[in-house]
This record gives sequence, structure tokens and C-alpha cells, in this order.
Amino acid sequence: MYPVFKLTCLDTSIAIKPVFDGLSRVVITSGTSSPLDMYFKKLEFETAVQ
Repeated sequence: MYPVFKLTCLDTSIAIKPVFDGLSRVVITSGTSSPLDMYFKKLEFETAVQ
């Protein structure tokens, strides 16, 4: 049996930023992403409403 190597993306901004870069407006809602300020900074968002 071969060993298994698994990767987990803990920083979702790495995967989602290229998608958001092509959009002018994004609505983000979550009951579990806390603190939200961290995600806004990583995605380089200007927040309109929190």
C-alpha cells in the first residue's frame, strides 16, 4: 500500500481571490467565518457594510 499525502486549504482566500478579482461587487455571508475582518484584509476588499 502506498502512503497517502493530503493537503487542506485552510486559507480560502487563496482559492477564491482569482474568482472575485473579475467581479465588481460581492456579497459575503457566513455563520462560521470569524473574524470576518481577516477575510476582508486578505482579499483586499473595501467593506461597504458589516
